[in-house]
Amino acid sequence: MTTELRTIFADEHDDLFLCAGSFEPRCTYIPSLMAKSDYRVDRSELIRFSRRDERKEKNIASIINFMFKVSTIRPRTTTFDIETVSDFSDSLSQICEEMKSARAITIDITTFTKKYLLIMLSVLRKKIPAAVLRLLYTPGKYMSSSHLSWGVRSISAVPFFGGMSAIESGKKLLVLFLGYERERAWAIMNHVEPDNVVAVIAHPPVHEGDDIPALKANNELIERASAEKRYVSALKPSDTVELLTELYKSPLYKDHMFYVSPLGPKMETVGIYLFFETNHPADRAQVIYASPVIYNSAKYTVDYDINIVEYIMPVYTDK
Repeated sequence: MTTELRTIFADEHDDLFLCAGSFEPRCTYIPSLMAKSDYRVDRSELIRFSRRDERKEKNIASIINFMFKVSTIRPRTTTFDIETVSDFSDSLSQICEEMKSARAITIDITTFTKKYLLIMLSVLRKKIPAAVLRLLYTPGKYMSSSHLSWGVRSISAVPFFGGMSAIESGKKLLVLFLGYERERAWAIMNHVEPDNVVAVIAHPPVHEGDDIPALKANNELIERASAEKRYVSALKPSDTVELLTELYKSPLYKDHMFYVSPLGPKMETVGIYLFFETNHPADRAQVIYASPVIYNSAKYTVDYDINIVEYIMPVYTDK
């Protein structure tokens, strides 16, 4: 973890910087570090979603101000309906077409939803496979007694991560990466109706004790589903890759359809992406996501770390 930001390659501008605006103040932190440092980028893109929020608008204005200080060309903001995934993937594909010779891409993944993070990584890796992708993340601090969201708006398969038509028959294994949102976890459970459940808790967590509220929030689900509890590091995507690969290849589940749901820490979601990239399990696997009706924008995070996570995506040669 670090508080210093430089370009990916020494003495060269990054080609592209991507980030998302949010009601959370931490969405401004990495852009602010960039503006205070020697970081420079040729093109910067801020993604925002259409639900208006006074806090979000203020944060977006701050990000744009910071980006003006580090970008060669005028920063661009693009707005999407959070439920219209195709518009986002099409727009990102167009950016990739314009930037197909890019070598260095930095992404602030802090406030991208996990669904959009998966789609973004998939499009970037397919469209600009030679580029180095660096992920930056500002961990948040949460109130253990606070709801992060309310209700479930929709449950859907994440595009590019398997196909529901391919896994409609047979036994079902659900791998739930759990966080603090029990309502979304129960919705996934009821939607999939799995034969077996693996409940994944982040341990070691980002902050000491973060795993305790997650266990409390999901204890009833774990017990009623007779779920097998497993643990992966909140900050090491390789742990997630190893666990999913083990389960996917296990003789115990060789006849199971494989559902994966990302409800835990953000770097676990990066690991889910890498599992799909390296194992190509689309014949019997699917990432499934529950979108909430509304986020608790007033109390989603109460603070954030000043040390950010920096992760360079590994490059695989067997694609």
